Amino acid sequence: MGYDRYLSGGPEALEDRSHKPSRVWNRIPQPVREKVKDLALKESDPSLRELAVQFTDTEKYFVSEASVYRILKSYDLITSPAYVVLSAADEFKDKTARPNQLWQIDFTYLKVIGWGWFYGFTEPAASEQAKQEWRLEADQVALFVDEKCQADPTARATMQDVFLNYQLWASDNGISRTMSKKGLRDRLTRLGFGATKSGAHRYVTGLKIDA
Repeated sequence: MGYDRYLSGGPEALEDRSHKPSRVWNRIPQPVREKVKDLALKESDPSLRELAVQFTDTEKYFVSEASVYRILKSYDLITSPAYVVLSAADEFKDKTARPNQLWQIDFTYLKVIGWGWFYGFTEPAASEQAKQEWRLEADQVALFVDEKCQADPTARATMQDVFLNYQLWASDNGISRTMSKKGLRDRLTRLGFGATKSGAHRYVTGLKIDA
C-alpha cells in the first residue's frame, strides 16, 4: 500500500495522515446553519422556540431550541436579555382579610423580553393542572428528542423502545398527560424521522436513543 501511495503521490504521500475526522458527525451542516440565520433575520423578534418550530416545520429538518441559540450566538445575533430585578418584601403590602383571599407567593412563569417564557417555578397545587396543560401543548416530542436522543442517519430504533423511553422521560419530568404511541410516531415523522416496518416490528429511522 505504501509503495502504491509513493507511486501516485511521491514522497509527500508517505507522510503521516491525521486520523481526526473532517467534521463532527452530528454537527449541523453549514448550509442548514445559514438557513437558520436567514430565518432569524427575516422574522420580526421571534423567540428561539418559535424559530426552532418554524424551521422544523418549513424545512423538514429538526433543530432544537438549544441548537438555534448556539447557531445565532456563533453569528453574534444573541444579545443579553432584558430583565427587571424583583426584590421580595418581608410582607405583602395589601394583606389578606378574608378566608377566600389566597395569595400565590411564587412565580408560575416568567417572561424575559427577547428570550421567551420560562415555566416551572414553585406554584400552588391549584395551578398544577394548568402547568400540565401547558406541557402537553408545548412540543413534548421535540424536547424528548433534544434531551434523550440523537439524530443519526444510520441508526434505527423500534417504536416500542422509543415509546417506552418517551414515557420514562415524561414521568421524570412530571408530565402525566402523555401522547399515544401513534401520536408520538406521527410527531416524529413531522420532525423529519423516517418510519419503516419489518415483520411485526415498527422502526423509527434516523434516531438513536441515548444510553
